[in-house]
Amino acid sequence: MKKGNILTVTTISRTNEAFLVDVNHSLKDFNHFAAASDIVNSKVSTKYKKVFDLPIQRGFKSLLYYRKFQNILLSKIVDYDIDIVHVHTPVAAFMVRFALRKKRIRQRLKIKLVYTAHGLHFFPGNSLVKNLIYGIAEYIAGRWTDKLIVINRTDEESARKYKIVEPNKIIFMPGIGVDLKKYSDVENKVAITYTPYFLMVAEFIPRKRHRDVLNALAKCQTGFNLYLAGDGILENEIKQLSIDLNIQGRVIFLGHRSDIPDLMKNSLAVILASSQEGLPRSILEAMALGTLSIASRIRGNVDLLKDQNGILFDVGNIEQLTEIMNHVFSQPDSYTMIKENAKSKIKEYSLERISELHNDLYTSLINK
Repeated sequence: MKKGNILTVTTISRTNEAFLVDVNHSLKDFNHFAAASDIVNSKVSTKYKKVFDLPIQRGFKSLLYYRKFQNILLSKIVDYDIDIVHVHTPVAAFMVRFALRKKRIRQRLKIKLVYTAHGLHFFPGNSLVKNLIYGIAEYIAGRWTDKLIVINRTDEESARKYKIVEPNKIIFMPGIGVDLKKYSDVENKVAITYTPYFLMVAEFIPRKRHRDVLNALAKCQTGFNLYLAGDGILENEIKQLSIDLNIQGRVIFLGHRSDIPDLMKNSLAVILASSQEGLPRSILEAMALGTLSIASRIRGNVDLLKDQNGILFDVGNIEQLTEIMNHVFSQPDSYTMIKENAKSKIKEYSLERISELHNDLYTSLINK
């Protein structure tokens, strides 16, 4: 029996590297291909049987290159005898499904379309206009989708409520898979040699709300620092804010790092202040390490941290965050049970379990 051929499509290769390659690499019963705007020369290019670049970018300017995009996509599906096209990220997901929207094309190519929503772009708390636009787009694209994977319960409820796809096409999967073995050997190197710190791992973009964390730190007692790992368009603005708040000596900008588990393991807690998430990897990793998580009370974060698995605060509530940070610093031992709860909870999100779910899904679609 021939192996099924799976094509994973994202807008940029970094998404594949951060969230998808581990699951795909673990599924040995399939041949894996990947496409993105910049994947040919990326770190993950060697992890796939074949990769190719697509004329696509973040934002719907990609529609300007639609015809070229469609021609390349269709030719690669034919060349590599693809059975399943699995799309991720909103722009890539819409572009691919639009290119394959005609049922006769999908039937002729004998392909199935799977979309994993790493956080639907319409959600509680978002503006009504944005929710309307994204909701309509997802509803339209849902007509061309064979299976919709959601990774948090809020998105599952929304997909069913607004009939984004037929109910039997919705699949809940708890995340993107955390390789628990990877975090089992990380050592705790906390010592008197450096100042205790909180860690935030996030791209410097508006929805991550770095400003809230810096404003909270400015109100906190002294004795600990804040480490910021990541890069992005707002980095210089946040650096200036640290100066304006006179806390530049307490805020350490780390840039893009490859030692995130070590940084997490040795931190007082991992903080995520976002206004929007799907199921945040930084919190998943912190839980796997037994590190305390402090996060905004939004979808995804709530799935992970409710029931005493972490600490939740209201989005934008700086006073609440300040109080939490001060308490964690002054009484770290009082959170031992919460950290143990998190290590137990994370087993539901293991790479092994997510791989099994993907294997079952792909097998069922190919054998239909």
